[in-house]
Amino acid sequence: MFKIFGAMVIMALMFAAVPTNEVLAAVSEVVPALQAGADRLVALQNDDGGWDWPLDDGNSATGSAANTIGPIAKGLAEAYLLTGDADHLAALDNAGSFLLAKTNNFSGSDGYLAAALDSIFGGTTYKDHMIANFYGPLAAGTFDKKGLGTLYDTEDFVNSIRTGRESQGIANLAAWDVGMGLVGAASCGVSGTELQYWIDGVKSEIVNWMDHNLMMSSV
Repeated sequence: MFKIFGAMVIMALMFAAVPTNEVLAAVSEVVPALQAGADRLVALQNDDGGWDWPLDDGNSATGSAANTIGPIAKGLAEAYLLTGDADHLAALDNAGSFLLAKTNNFSGSDGYLAAALDSIFGGTTYKDHMIANFYGPLAAGTFDKKGLGTLYDTEDFVNSIRTGRESQGIANLAAWDVGMGLVGAASCGVSGTELQYWIDGVKSEIVNWMDHNLMMSSV
């Protein structure tokens, strides 16, 4: 991890030393690819504001996947910041409507989408929705996940992500999921003990991943 962090610092310093005109030239080369990617997301967006999984143009009868709205729409939001395309903005507004319609089927990545949407549209509408319906109930231990009657607090919810991925036979993916949850929670202003549950979950998953790979390398 320290090697990775060190490499990131070196890259950041190198990029900071690049003349502004070269940076702008590099960005101008990236924008067309982002434009094309965002255009594709707009074309494949369902009428309810979300997307199918796997991603296609189906407008499935069962509705869009609730757990993929965060990373997909966040990618669209990041592209919009460079493209300024009105169609991309309209699609983000639709994705925001999908997020605001969620009440008990949140994923950790919804938090960072909420923060991105508030940054683009102004105000705190999306973060407020997350706090009222997700982070607040988790802190109170009253989050009724998917309306199934089992109430979760934050620690329970983080652990459910970890055990869920393990039961699927893809335990290492939990580090990704909990990591997105940590970023989402912090983006919505979660702090203190509540944020620490997410931090502890990420740390535990990193340790588990390292232990697993050390074990496999010794076989």
